[in-house]
Amino acid sequence: MVGKRSCAPREDAATLPESERGTKHFRLIWPEFKKRGWTSKPPPSRGIETRWKYILRGGNANGTIGIDYVLGEQAVVDHATNIVRQQAVDRVRAANAAKATPEERPSSTERQLSAGKAPEKKKSSFKSPARRSKSPARRSKSPASKQLDNSTARKSSFQSPMRMSFQSSVHDGPQDLTTSASPASASQHIAECSNVYMHEQLDNRVDTYFEKKTSRERERERRAKAAGKTVTPTKKSKTRRDVRQHFFSIKPILPHELWVYIGLLVARTVMPNREKMANHWHQDDIGAISRGIIGKYLTRDRFLEITRNLHFNNNQDPRAKTDRAWKIRSVVTMLQQTFVESYISPAELSFDEAMLPSRSSYNRTRMFIKDKPHKWGTKLFMLCCVHSAYCIRSGCERAIFGEKPTGKSMRLVVVDRFYTSIVLAVQLLIMGFYTIGTIMTNRRGFCKVVVAKMKKRPKDIPRGAVTFARSKHVNNMTAICWLDRKPVHVLSVIKDYHRFMGGVDMHDQLRLQRYSVQRAITYRKYYKSLFLGLVDLAITNWFIVHRAYCKSKKIKGMTHVRYMCALHQQLIALTAEDMYEENAFLPGEDAIAEDENAQEAAPTGHSPKQNNDWRDHSGQRKRAQKNCKVCAMRTAGKRGVTTTYFCDSCDFAGPIYLCVKPKWLEANEMMSC
Repeated sequence: MVGKRSCAPREDAATLPESERGTKHFRLIWPEFKKRGWTSKPPPSRGIETRWKYILRGGNANGTIGIDYVLGEQAVVDHATNIVRQQAVDRVRAANAAKATPEERPSSTERQLSAGKAPEKKKSSFKSPARRSKSPARRSKSPASKQLDNSTARKSSFQSPMRMSFQSSVHDGPQDLTTSASPASASQHIAECSNVYMHEQLDNRVDTYFEKKTSRERERERRAKAAGKTVTPTKKSKTRRDVRQHFFSIKPILPHELWVYIGLLVARTVMPNREKMANHWHQDDIGAISRGIIGKYLTRDRFLEITRNLHFNNNQDPRAKTDRAWKIRSVVTMLQQTFVESYISPAELSFDEAMLPSRSSYNRTRMFIKDKPHKWGTKLFMLCCVHSAYCIRSGCERAIFGEKPTGKSMRLVVVDRFYTSIVLAVQLLIMGFYTIGTIMTNRRGFCKVVVAKMKKRPKDIPRGAVTFARSKHVNNMTAICWLDRKPVHVLSVIKDYHRFMGGVDMHDQLRLQRYSVQRAITYRKYYKSLFLGLVDLAITNWFIVHRAYCKSKKIKGMTHVRYMCALHQQLIALTAEDMYEENAFLPGEDAIAEDENAQEAAPTGHSPKQNNDWRDHSGQRKRAQKNCKVCAMRTAGKRGVTTTYFCDSCDFAGPIYLCVKPKWLEANEMMSC
């Protein structure tokens, strides 16, 4: 199907939906680019791609996306926006250079770097973060694309902010799960924000360098004066221009380097060095302690550069003033969406609070909870599976619910005494959730008949004795006083509470008490530590999914430590080619076999594709099924077999659903629809 550019009448851009504003701006931008030598090429007549290809002046239509060409009208608009931003940055730099003293003015090499050009004798240098190329394409299979040089990889790493997408599927490999949670577009977004932050902090770091240098010189003079010695002159010191050029020449952070960085921290959780982080780069063996080999994958200076410049959002965004968690908001949003869609929620859920450890006074989300192992930190409201401890959600939001659900979709939520109340239990019951949990006796509406007056259980009363009362207005609600060592007051049934409560605590044990990436390194900036806490949250979830997958296949899964080892090996092996947007990692064996069967069952030019329309069926999330058109035509008077596959090659107004299972005999060969 050939995609055509829209020819709709012009409208005010402010009244258009956000998805159509790119088309509005494209009509104004494209004539100017066409005068500059740009060309366009329509999409192929058959295939999934429907976007036009816009080739830059002197570019190759079969070259690299973002460098030789861009896809779609929105990409052209973004390219023009980046040019305008670069011009604004150049004007600011020119004004600052005019005000600077001769000593502070940049050299010719630095001016080339500031303009986004490479110096004459250097092939790889820093490119201005404000001038970015467009999103990269899926990994190509041509020989020319198998090896990327540094300059190409650097250009393709500067992406404009994109919508973070992901692929939610269950695999048996650690990398498949982790990279599906944080795909290439997410790492590109973080790399871009980190590079922009590095550029913004350039002047501050130059000033800090000279402040520390002046302080060291004063301390040296004071000590020499106290000892009655003369201060010997030091070697020629660096000027501000030299220091600025040094910081400016730092290579931009590439998306795959972020994964290598996290992979090395995962390795540190398995084999830590208690003295200091720098010991991982030791060149010599110390007795039975072997030398560090982390330098094979990332040098110490590069590791420190990534640590210093790690950033996740734009500080200049207006939302940064109102959102306390804006520093890591993009990561939180992506993980929230991924966790929900990567796991089918069970009928029993456990709700409790958890902590991301952080003692920094600059953390605006810091709280104190005395009963937690880590008393200071950012509190998360976690909804976990009671059976596997998988974290389904780790936040809170407001939502509007519709009509009263049927009893078939009711679920059980288990909470502790801090959240349990009569009003909340009734409200959740209306919304379709049963509630069970311990309760404080001073809650409004709680039955006073079952409230125990003694503080401890008398010896003449056996342990486990209960007193209960049933609500007159809500038949499903029961207030219970259960006598353990002390009286315990519960709203609903004791047995279910003991059986299901503890999903959040189990998740915390896996996340914090064994192999925690957050505790492997200490940052000065609090939000970097919180980011690693979220990484711990994701890794724990994927380990839980791995165990569930192995259990369903009746195979032996990896232990926690072996899983972490396998995960770090796969992360440090990632390259720049793996970081293209929509670049899918190899699925599990079942998914590969399923695709092969689908291809074998359709040798007549049809290309089966599974729909992405999800429905809530009896409390479980499943793909919507449609009737097969061929089955309906071949079996008159009967409905076709339901299927989730449709032909992506058939050029009709709507999708043509076909079942891919071979069941028709044609020319002594079993064929599918």
